[in-house]
Amino acid sequence: MITNQVMKIRIGNEGALTVGHKEQLFKVKEIMDIGNKYIKKNISESAMWTKDTVRNYLRSESTWRTIIAIHNTDVENKRIEEHEYYKSLSNERDYKGRGYYAHAPKSDKKVSSYYNYAPKSDKKVSGVKPHLLLDTKETMQQLPRRKGKNKDIDYTKVLKSNQFSHIVKTQHGGSVDNRGTYVNLYLAIDLAMKMNEEFKVMVIDTFVKGKILEYRDIGGDTFKLLTNAIDTLPDRIEKAKKRELTVPKCNTWVYKNISDEIQKVLDTYDNGSHGYNREEHTAKVQEKRVTLHKFLISSIEYKFITNYPQLKQVIQNYTF
Repeated sequence: MITNQVMKIRIGNEGALTVGHKEQLFKVKEIMDIGNKYIKKNISESAMWTKDTVRNYLRSESTWRTIIAIHNTDVENKRIEEHEYYKSLSNERDYKGRGYYAHAPKSDKKVSSYYNYAPKSDKKVSGVKPHLLLDTKETMQQLPRRKGKNKDIDYTKVLKSNQFSHIVKTQHGGSVDNRGTYVNLYLAIDLAMKMNEEFKVMVIDTFVKGKILEYRDIGGDTFKLLTNAIDTLPDRIEKAKKRELTVPKCNTWVYKNISDEIQKVLDTYDNGSHGYNREEHTAKVQEKRVTLHKFLISSIEYKFITNYPQLKQVIQNYTF
């Protein structure tokens, strides 16, 4: 999805994490608050994390080796995605004969640069870009260090460079509620693992097994497909002609009404205990949303639904 809509996701029974489903960054303070509840319950109050504990986590070499590994995984995933994209643009024979990146335009430096390592002679940390693979050993040597006996990572300098802002970043300006340090899902899981075993399992169960963010994105994509299907309804096409508008423009209010009706249905799921309009989302609700979208799309395509009033009635009568 294009916009970075914010949602709250429940973690076990101890609280919820706020996340923008596009950037998928989590506030460290929220992670710490929920993790501390598990620590207090399972260990002791004295073992709870403090701001200093979080600072030590962000200074540790282990954390930064993890961040570099996350970065390289992101780059490799991007490499695979773009490789598959360019492969899809050509026939199999051409693909086999010309190799992996033959279909990337020669002038497209951004695409070709995804498959290069950061130059070994580049000693500036700020010179490393999000689309370059990093050598872990060299990058660790280049990271700024604090003065003193430990000489651990000066993470504040790294964050100021915005070099790893897709993984960890600090926001100082804007709304007070939005200020703080944010981490992506991989680092959120790593942080949970360091804090408490039960918290770790709850985070993994929600995001890895539950696939809540994946379902949220798929839901956005399937709703777009649903609006395309709505545009094919004969009564909506006729309405657009009478108003001398394009079908999508004429249907703007229809999309909104259908979205509202779908949300009402989702809010009744499981007797309303896990509704779509609830403050805290669950993977099950997002999964049901995708299922409903697909059902409506198929019903329109196979002419079971042939007009807007019928579509609205089908949604209102839908049960899980």
